[in-house]
Amino acid sequence: MSVFSRSRRRISGPTRRPVAATVAAAALAATGGLVYVTTSAPQGFVVTDGDAPAPIDATIEETAFASGEPIVVDDAAIVTQGEEPGPKTVREFTREQPFSMLALTWTSEQDIAAFFRAQRADGTWSQWYDAEPLSEKEGNGTHGTEPIFLEPTTRVQVSTTGVDAVEPPADLTAVFIDGHAEQGAAIELTADSDGLTRVVSRKGWGADENLRCQNPTIDDGVSAITIHHTAGSNNYSKAEAAGIMRGIYKYHASNLGWCDVGYNALVDKYGTIYEGRAGGLNKAVQGAHAGGFNENTWGISMMGDYSTVTPSAATIKSVGELAGWRAYVAGFDPKGFDVHTSEGTSYTKYPYGTSVTLPNIFAHRDVGTTTCPGDAGYAQMDAIRDIAKKKHTALSQGTDTTTPRTRGGDTVTAPTTATTPPSGITPAEGDAGRALGSMDNLSSSEGTTADTGDNLTGEDIKDFLATVGTLVETGRRLEETTRPYRQ
Repeated sequence: MSVFSRSRRRISGPTRRPVAATVAAAALAATGGLVYVTTSAPQGFVVTDGDAPAPIDATIEETAFASGEPIVVDDAAIVTQGEEPGPKTVREFTREQPFSMLALTWTSEQDIAAFFRAQRADGTWSQWYDAEPLSEKEGNGTHGTEPIFLEPTTRVQVSTTGVDAVEPPADLTAVFIDGHAEQGAAIELTADSDGLTRVVSRKGWGADENLRCQNPTIDDGVSAITIHHTAGSNNYSKAEAAGIMRGIYKYHASNLGWCDVGYNALVDKYGTIYEGRAGGLNKAVQGAHAGGFNENTWGISMMGDYSTVTPSAATIKSVGELAGWRAYVAGFDPKGFDVHTSEGTSYTKYPYGTSVTLPNIFAHRDVGTTTCPGDAGYAQMDAIRDIAKKKHTALSQGTDTTTPRTRGGDTVTAPTTATTPPSGITPAEGDAGRALGSMDNLSSSEGTTADTGDNLTGEDIKDFLATVGTLVETGRRLEETTRPYRQ
C-alpha cells in the first residue's frame, strides 16, 4: 500500500493584486466559497448559473406491478438473465403518454433482479437492460432499481427473477419517468474553473431545487472516488442526457426519499459533466452511491450501460480529469491507496467494521454486490487513474492551463502560460482551502494587462465603484441562494 501525504500548494513571492480582484475576493468569501472552486492558476469566476433554463420538473407516474398484463415471451435473450431457455411470463405496461425511463420500487426485504425492454416506434423491441438494485436504503426506506433510460416509448416489458410474475408482491411498483428533453435544448456548459473541466451546474440542467428536502451530510473530507455507470440505453442525444439527469434526480429525491441525486457528478457519452448532489463540488458532501462506503467517498457515474460497450474517449477523459481535479482539491493521490472501514448494509460484500484497502479511485463493484460500472467500464479504470494522475500532477506543479472559454457566445481567451499561486494564501487541509483558492487574476481573465491601481484615472475610479456595487450585490444574492447548500 502506498501512502500519500496531503500535498501543500507552492507559495510564490509577493504578487500585486488588482484592486477589483481584492473586492471580488471579499464578495466571494461572503458566499462561503461555494461558487469559486478554483485551483492553483485561477483566471476567473466559476460561472455556476449563467444562461440557464427555468427549473424543469420530470414527470413520474407509478402503478402497481401487478397491474401489468402478463405476457408469455419466448426470447433467447432470457438465458442471459439466468433463466432456462424457453417461454417466460413477463409483465407488459402500456402508457398513453411517452416516457423514457423505467424503474421498480419495493418496501419489503426481497432480492429482486429485473430486466427491462421497450417497444420502438416501428414495433420492434429493444434489447433487455439489466436494472440492478440501487445500493442504498436511506430516505423513506424504499428499495429501488436503477432508473433505466430506454429511449422514448409507450410500451415496456419487465422480466423479473426472485418475484412471481404471475402473482407479484403487492408492494412492487413500476415507476415511469420522463425528464422532458424537449423542454430544454442541448445545454451549453455553464460552469468553468481553471483545472476543473467545465461543468453543467444544477441550474444549467434544470434542477428543481424544491425537491431537495434537507441539508446534505458533510463529511470531514473526501479520501476516495467511486466510479459507476447508470446502465440503460446508450442511444441518447445531448438534450436527452439532460432529461436523464432530471429523471434520476427526481426518482432519487422523491420516490426513494434521498432528498437529492445520489451521485456527486455524472458524465454523459459526449464528455459533458453534470453537477450532482448539491454543494459537492467544493465540500465533502456525502452521496448515496456505494452502500457501506459512502462516507468520505465521492461518486462519479458514467451515463449509459458499459457492460459490453466501452465508454467513449470523451467520457473517460472527462471522468479522469474530474477525478484528478477532485483528488487535488481533497488532497490525495489518484493512484494511491487508502484503508476504508465498511459501514455494513446488505449492498456491500464487506461486513460492518471490516477494514478494506482500496485504490483511491475504485469502482463500485470493488465494494458492492454489483457489476457496476460494467465489464467494459471496469476495464477503463487504469486509464481513468492515469488521466486523473496527469491532471493532479499538472495542478500540483502549477502547469495546468485553462482552455478558451465562451461567455455569451464570445470567446474568452485564457492566458497561455500557467501562473503560480499568489503569496498570502495559506492552503488549508482538505477541501475548504483549495476550494477558495487564490483570486489573483480575477480581473485579467481575458488576457489583458492588469492595472495595479497606481495610475487610476477618474474613469477608472468610476468603473471601480460600479464594480464594487455589483460585487457586493452579487455576494448578497449568492449568499441567499447558496444558503440551502450549507449547514
